[in-house]
Amino acid sequence: MSRIVIEDQKRVFHGQEMPEKDLNDFLCKHWNKFFPNLIFIKSEMPMEGDVRSDDSSGRVDIFAFNPSSRRFVVVELKRGLNQNIRSQAHDYAGFVEDYFSDIYLKVIHEYQVELPAPQLLKKDEVEMVLVAREFSSKDQNVVLKKKEALTLIKYSWFDQGKSGMLLLDYLNNEPLTDTEPVTEEFVNPPVIYFAQGDLFVQYGKLKASGTSVKDLFRNAIDVIEGTDLELGAILPFASSAKRYVISKTPKHPTGDKFVSVLEHQGYFMEANKSLEAGVKGVLNIFKALQDKDKV
Repeated sequence: MSRIVIEDQKRVFHGQEMPEKDLNDFLCKHWNKFFPNLIFIKSEMPMEGDVRSDDSSGRVDIFAFNPSSRRFVVVELKRGLNQNIRSQAHDYAGFVEDYFSDIYLKVIHEYQVELPAPQLLKKDEVEMVLVAREFSSKDQNVVLKKKEALTLIKYSWFDQGKSGMLLLDYLNNEPLTDTEPVTEEFVNPPVIYFAQGDLFVQYGKLKASGTSVKDLFRNAIDVIEGTDLELGAILPFASSAKRYVISKTPKHPTGDKFVSVLEHQGYFMEANKSLEAGVKGVLNIFKALQDKDKV
């Protein structure tokens, strides 16, 4: 049994069980203190369909996202001994993997949680965090031997009358003690991706995609115009001393006309670029706009 002794109060506090609802509420209320490395998404998140092994629906106690591993996280809680908690968590994790696209869209649209682009996430494995008062030695041995993405945490609640203290004891996979709360830059690092027919750029809060360089440029302008950023403030924007990427007129610094012109919303972009040069051009524009906005 866990004990805490407070010398000046001359009292001994014994670790106790906590109702699941109260445990859930306490963890969610102090999420960034207990789990600064994870992004909170939803408490009691419903999972509709053949979720459980008996083909029934269910609810994930707490659903989160790990920006470091780029995986969704299923957090399951149990008041006392971990009866069926590992099996239950596996059911939910398997469902998330099978219906990744639907859940991703639900998270960003319904719950309004900012996530990296879906192609940047790891879809083949969901992390599981199990929090219970006690774990059987069998479950502990299985988890440690398999070395799967599953973390076991024992909790103890110390009631102090009008307040209380919650102790979390990691049995494995304990995060670094100096972990800082995740930031937008950590969730959305600069990313470019290009292949024939599939271009993608992300920098900070701006994302653009397209099937060609012109399509990417067109989408990038639409994305920028949908924000409070002023594209005109950085124009003309050059890729070199002799070439502009985007300007208010279709001419380069040398006076030469753009070879392949995209005119969109009053701006002109030089689309005579390789796929790589195209995505890098948009990335640099996104960076310049947001860096200027910080000044």
